[in-house]
Amino acid sequence: MHLEKPHLTTTRYSRKKKPLTDKEVADIRKQWRAHNKLMKRIRQPKMQMDFDQYVKYVRGKHTVKVQKTDKVKPFEESIKKVETVNPEKWTVCIKREENKYTGSYIKGIGVMHKSNMVPITSKEQAKEVSTMRRN
Repeated sequence: MHLEKPHLTTTRYSRKKKPLTDKEVADIRKQWRAHNKLMKRIRQPKMQMDFDQYVKYVRGKHTVKVQKTDKVKPFEESIKKVETVNPEKWTVCIKREENKYTGSYIKGIGVMHKSNMVPITSKEQAKEVSTMRRN
């Protein structure tokens, strides 16, 4: 098989659709009623169509009407200017120091179930945590 130039095509552009049969018209009429019923139910009355429009819609020939409205607002910039404390002085951002525990209330950390870390404050609590895993 060889390649042909782009002007040669196997697609027929002049193909016209066949007229609808009575059975197809009946099926489309059922679909049309269901479509209008659905559009009424979901509160979209603008999407309801008469039968001729629906046939065009089903066959791919439907065009949408563009509605012009004067309700479009012009673009407005809504940028808020933030006042700085001292605009002349520029400072570098510094990393905050980490919090470290320096007290003596917590004795240690125990593991209860499935790597659940629990702070231990007394010997009794440590014994409870250790026996809880076995019971």
